[in-house]
Amino acid sequence: MPRVLNLQAPYNVYIEERDDVPLYYFITDQGIKYTISLIKSPEFEGYPFGLNLYEISFLPDKISHFHDPKVKETIVAFILHFFQNKENILLFITDQSDGKHHARKKLFNIWKKKYDNKNRFTKLDVIFENESIGIYYISLIYHNNNPFSELIPYALGQGLQNYKGSK
Repeated sequence: MPRVLNLQAPYNVYIEERDDVPLYYFITDQGIKYTISLIKSPEFEGYPFGLNLYEISFLPDKISHFHDPKVKETIVAFILHFFQNKENILLFITDQSDGKHHARKKLFNIWKKKYDNKNRFTKLDVIFENESIGIYYISLIYHNNNPFSELIPYALGQGLQNYKGSK
């Protein structure tokens, strides 16, 4: 049975447990269901902050050409709720399946600038290029009061060096 998260968002965000994995979603005024996934990322398992690293994605169940600003407001409210735990780290990898990955990166940067007016978060950006899969834009966001805030950029740099060294 889904329950409503207590967020200050224009749309109710529901949480439903499936196989011990939380599923988040909201439904717009146009009837579009957006699923928000938070998946534990194994990228930095060896680091003390690795248990709090989550990859986020948000997907509509159908395409709409109607611009609904409440979608953005709801997703931002969800992300701010996520960071109530200052040890959480968010990993955002742009989807490139439709060729709009550069626009998504740009939009994410705009949201960060607009909603982090108190500079509570650090956002690290990486452009990941691979001959076989193309370009991915990756962002790592964490609260400035994260106890591992000094270690996170180092770990990201080490991870990239390790990847490049294995090619």
